[in-house]
This record gives sequence, structure tokens and C-alpha cells, in this order.
Amino acid sequence: MHASQQGDSPSTVARARTLTVLPRLDSERKGSVLTFLYASELIKRQSELSIELSYLKGADLRGAKLFKANLGRVDMSGTDLRGADLRGAGLQEADLSDTDLRDADLREADLSGASLRKANLSNAVLSEAFLSEAALYGANLSGASLREAYQMFKANLSEATLYGADLQRANLTEANLQSANLDNANLRSANLDNAIMPEGSEHP
Repeated sequence: MHASQQGDSPSTVARARTLTVLPRLDSERKGSVLTFLYASELIKRQSELSIELSYLKGADLRGAKLFKANLGRVDMSGTDLRGADLRGAGLQEADLSDTDLRDADLREADLSGASLRKANLSNAVLSEAFLSEAALYGANLSGASLREAYQMFKANLSEATLYGADLQRANLTEANLQSANLDNANLRSANLDNAIMPEGSEHP
């Protein structure tokens, strides 16, 4: 329950009401609410010097239709995005740490520079996603599809769980896979040039 209190600022009240109403909406309406908040500049982006109040932190966005949504640099940490449609979404440098992205569709999404630390991405679809310099430290990618995921250049996958993940033809150039769990992962034709492998060695 996200109840507002007397004396709260208008922005705090608006956020509380947003978080209260989201769980009651269907997938289409959740997407519409986010589109409205973004267009109204109520969803603030993170600046280099400060982090504005986030309307989405911890929000219930299960199954939300966010196809090609522009959410770059937005703080969505702790958000429930299970089964969300994020195909082609712009999530550059977004904070998605501790998010629940199980079964989410992130095909062709731009996650370059995004923080996905300890996010749950099990069975998520990240085929042809852009993950250059994304931080996936400790993320759970069990059973996820990263087939032909582009530009995972220098992505940090240290201590990530990639059990049974499909990484066919993924570009993992200079990626950090130290201490990652790659059991049963499909790395066929993946580009591992200069990647740091689980045992700490650098792939030639």
C-alpha cells in the first residue's frame, strides 16, 4: 500500500497514487500510464549529478505493454516487470537493478550501459538486444535467450547465473564472465574474443 500523507509534496502524492493504481490495471493500461507520465515529464531521468524522484521504483508493471517505450536513464530498480513486452524499448543507462524480468520480452531492446545488477531475467528473451557495457553482476539469466544479442562489448556478467541460457552467436567481446555459472549454456558460435571466462582466464 502506497498511501500519501498530509503534508506530502504534490510529486510524492502523485507517485503514491501511481503505485497504488498500477496493480489494478491491465497490460495495455499500464503501458498507457507510463506513456502519459513520460510525456508529462513526471518520470524524471537521472542526471549526472543527482537522481530525481522515481515514479517507477518498485512499481507493479507485470505484463505491461511497453513496446518501443523510451525509458532511458530512468530509475526502475525493484520494479516487477514479469512478462512485460519491452521489445525495442530504449533503456539506455536505466537502473533495472533488482528488477523481476522473468519471462519478459526484450528483443531488440537497447540496454547499453544499463544496470541489471541482481535482476531476475530467467526465461527472458533478449535476442538481438543491445547490451554494450551493461552491468549484469549477479543477475539470474537461467534459461534466458540471448541469441544474437548484439554489442555485449565489455558487459559485466560476473557472478551471473547463465544456467541453460541460449547465447548462440551472441557478441561477448571483452565481456566479464568471471565466476559466472555457464552450466548447460549454449555458446555455439558466440564471439568470446578477449572475454574473461569463469575460471578467470582470458579467452584468446
